[in-house]
Parts: sequence; structure tokens; C-alpha cells
Amino acid sequence: MNQKVGRNDPCPCGSGKKYKHCCYGKTPAQKPLPFKAKLLSQPKQIDLMSRTFGKYIEAAEQSELPPLPPELLQENENLEKST
Repeated sequence: MNQKVGRNDPCPCGSGKKYKHCCYGKTPAQKPLPFKAKLLSQPKQIDLMSRTFGKYIEAAEQSELPPLPPELLQENENLEKST
């Protein structure tokens, strides 16, 4: 059951294009090769906790009091700036 590919059918190479716009008229050696990405190096691991909450973590480490919720910490920062 080897059927011919119609001009308006999806290309059998898997590109997602119509056959007439992709591989129609090309010899089998000219079919596009599938793209294979290579990972050249390991991406940096980002410490999202320290990046997002860094100043709050530092404030909690420097303070002997229990840490304040972020809303109160922002209010304290605003009060300190206004004085």
C-alpha cells in the first residue's frame, strides 16, 4: 500500500509544509535533514530564592528579631527612607 504523496498533502519529511512547497521535485538525497540541537555548555544554575528574596534573607540573617512579613518590611524601609 505505497501511495503517492499528493502535491497538497503534508510533506513526508516532517517539515509541516505542503509537499509542493518542500520536497516536490527534489531527489531523496536533497530532502532536508532534521534539525538536531546540541548543548554546548551547561546553563548556569540560578539561585532564584536569593535573587528574589535576597534583601529579605540578608535582613533576617542580620536581625536577632523574628523576620517581618514582606509588607511590614517594605513599610519599615519606607519609614527609614522618610526619616
